[in-house]
Amino acid sequence: MKDALPFNEGLSFVTHSTDYTDYFIIDTMGNVINKGPFDEIFGNGFRNGEAEVRKNGKCIGIDKSGKKIRNLENGCQGGR
Repeated sequence: MKDALPFNEGLSFVTHSTDYTDYFIIDTMGNVINKGPFDEIFGNGFRNGEAEVRKNGKCIGIDKSGKKIRNLENGCQGGR
């Protein structure tokens, strides 16, 4: 593992990529919840059941299963 965010709401984003991209979601037991890949993660991961990520160049909000729940019209880090 090259990088991991702290666990928040029982989940973390981790990557094996040397350029710190291709993040995926794991639970506290190390089980992969969603393989993503997510290009970039914003904030500290999940908050109130949602996380802001960049995927395929688009800023989106995802739920704890990694599914897109909305577009972030104001871009990443400002869409909540």
